[in-house]
Amino acid sequence: MRTLRYIHIVILLCPGIVLSEWTCTDVASIKNGNTILSCGIGKAKTESMAREKALRNAMKEFNLLCEDSADCRGFEFISEPLRNTCQAIENEGYKCHRGMRYTILKKHDDRITDETLKDKNRILNEKMEAYEAAKKEYEIERKILKIENDISNKNYEPKIDERKEGVTFLFGLGDKPESWKLEAVIEPNQKKIFSSFVSISIIEYPTTVGEVDSNPKDKIFYGRANEVATYLSIGVNVGPRLSMNFDEYNLTLFGKIGLNLFSVDMEDPSGNGEDHKVKDGLALNYGYGVFLGMEHIGAFVEVYQLDQPFFHTTVFTGIALKF
Repeated sequence: MRTLRYIHIVILLCPGIVLSEWTCTDVASIKNGNTILSCGIGKAKTESMAREKALRNAMKEFNLLCEDSADCRGFEFISEPLRNTCQAIENEGYKCHRGMRYTILKKHDDRITDETLKDKNRILNEKMEAYEAAKKEYEIERKILKIENDISNKNYEPKIDERKEGVTFLFGLGDKPESWKLEAVIEPNQKKIFSSFVSISIIEYPTTVGEVDSNPKDKIFYGRANEVATYLSIGVNVGPRLSMNFDEYNLTLFGKIGLNLFSVDMEDPSGNGEDHKVKDGLALNYGYGVFLGMEHIGAFVEVYQLDQPFFHTTVFTGIALKF
C-alpha cells in the first residue's frame, strides 16, 4: 500500500504527466517548475454552492503560493481546471474537491499586460461609479433620517439659509425730494440667525447751510443762512443683523454705524450756473431698518441719521437684491 502511494506522488511530480485525473483527495497543492497544482475544498448545503466554494478556495490557495514565490509573483499565468469531485454528507450537505493547474509564463507578455491594465482600469472606473452612487444614496438617506428625527423630536425651528457668504444691493429713495441711496452690504455668514455685516454706501439728499460765511482769499462761496444745499457722501458702515426665515420669506432687522466722507455744494446765487463748495470732511452716521422679502429680492425701510456738522434724519425705502 505504501509503495502504491509513493508511486502516485512520484507520477504527479514528473513534468509532462497527464494530470486530468488528479482529484486533490490524496495530494495537496504541488509546485513543479513553472506549474502549480492547487487544490480547494468546499462545503455547502447544495452541490452547486459546494463546487463554487471549492473553486474559489483553489484560486485563493494559488494566489498565496504564487505571492510567496519569486518565480511566480508578478508574472502572467494560464489557468486550467482539473477534475472536480463531490460527495453527499448526511445531514450536512455536500463536500467538493476542485483541482486547478496554473502554468507560469516566464516572460511578461505585453499584450496580456495591456489587456490586464485595461481590465483593471475598467474595474476601477466601475468601482468609482459605484462609490459615487453609494455616496449620493448615503447623503439622501442621511437627510431623510435627519428629517425623520426632526419630526419625531418636533424640531420645527425656522429654516436657515444654507449659504454662508452673500452680498445684498440696496437702492432706495428718501422722504425728501431728490434724495437717494445706493448701498452694497457684505454679509460674512448669512447662515446664522444673528451675525454682523459691512457695507459701502453712496447717499445724496438736500440739507440747509448754517451761518453766512465767505473766504475772499480762496473765493469760495459758503452760502446764505438756511439755504438748501446738496449733501453727497461715501461711507463705510458696520453693524449687527437679526435674520429669520418663514417658509419662503425672510425678515431681517439691522442697525449700523458708519464713517462718511462728505461734500456739501450749493448753487451760486449769482446765477452763472456753477456750484460752490460749502463744506467737506468726515462725519458719523447712524441707521436702523428692516428687510422683508424672498430668497433673492425684497424691500427695505431704513432710518438714516447724520451727525454733526449737518445734523439730518432721512427715511429711505426701496428694493434689495440678494446674491
